[in-house]
Amino acid sequence: MNKSNLASSQNEPSFPIKINFENITSFINGDTQKESFIHYLKDIWYDLSQRSFGSVHLGISKHTFASYYNLPGIISDRLFNLLDNNNSSMLECKEFVNGMTILFSGDFNSS
Repeated sequence: MNKSNLASSQNEPSFPIKINFENITSFINGDTQKESFIHYLKDIWYDLSQRSFGSVHLGISKHTFASYYNLPGIISDRLFNLLDNNNSSMLECKEFVNGMTILFSGDFNSS
């Protein structure tokens, strides 16, 4: 790596992270990559939960989820409601990580 590449990569912000939907399935094909992906999702959950309520302990609000993923309203609402297993109107870490892992690496034919 030359010095100019190193300098530009050091200046890039590491957060907030946006998921690249086009390349995500190729990223999580192996077990090591899946573990990295889960860690990555936990980092995103942590950041979004702080944005939602100013506290990590509560979870991600529907508003924060919608603004982060920038999906059309009804799709964002339905995805949030699908991930919110306990109907608490916030996404806990386990709900977010499990749901996103299934969304990006799961089999659409499984229940």
